Amino acid sequence: MEDRYLFKAKARFDNIYCKKGEWVVGHLIYKHFYPENAYMPVIEDMKGKYPKSCWVIEDTICQCTGKKELNDKLIFENDCLEVCELDGRGDILLILYFKVWYSEEYCCWYAIEVDKEFKDIHRGLFMTLADVLNYDNFDKGISWECEVIGNLFDEYEKK
Repeated sequence: MEDRYLFKAKARFDNIYCKKGEWVVGHLIYKHFYPENAYMPVIEDMKGKYPKSCWVIEDTICQCTGKKELNDKLIFENDCLEVCELDGRGDILLILYFKVWYSEEYCCWYAIEVDKEFKDIHRGLFMTLADVLNYDNFDKGISWECEVIGNLFDEYEKK
C-alpha cells in the first residue's frame, strides 16, 4: 500500500532527469518559498546522494490509487481504463471505458463509465474502483479484465 502515496504529473521544463511534458512519478513536495507555490515530485529512481526532482505542471498532478491493473501497472487519478467483459472461455463479450476519480464526499476511488473518446459520461455506470477491479459474476461465468490505456490529460492533448 506504500504506492498510494505516489503521485504522477507532467514535467514543466526540460532538465537532466526528464523532458518537458513527460510523465514523472514520485513523492509530492509542496514548496512554499518558491514562486507560485510550485510542486516538485521526487522521482523514484534515486542513484546519487540527492534525490532526483523536477518541476511539474500543477494541473496534471494525479494521486496513485494504490491499486494495480491487469499488467501490474499502478492506477492513478484521471487514468483511462479499458475493461473487457469476458465469458467463461475468455472470449470478449463487451468493452467498457472508465475514468478514475476520487470522491471527497465518500472518501473513495470511483470509476465512471465514459465513451471511447473519454469525453462524455456513457450510460452513467458508476462503481467503486475496487468493484471494477474485482468484478466477477460467477453465476453467469462473466469476469472483467482492466487495463490502463492512458490518462485524461493525454487524451485532451490529442484533440
